[in-house]
Amino acid sequence: MKKIIAFLQNSNHYKHLIGGFIVSWLTASPYAGIYAAVVAATCLELKDRLYG
Repeated sequence: MKKIIAFLQNSNHYKHLIGGFIVSWLTASPYAGIYAAVVAATCLELKDRLYG
């Protein structure tokens, strides 16, 4: 559990998780929501890695 909390506190990981939940909540289909959330979180992680 400590590893998960440390992971979420590192950088903006918790913001990515919250954004994914919001995107998932706004879609009509749960599958589309999960797909959109995964794509959004992946893009944000890539952006973080590219810009340091």
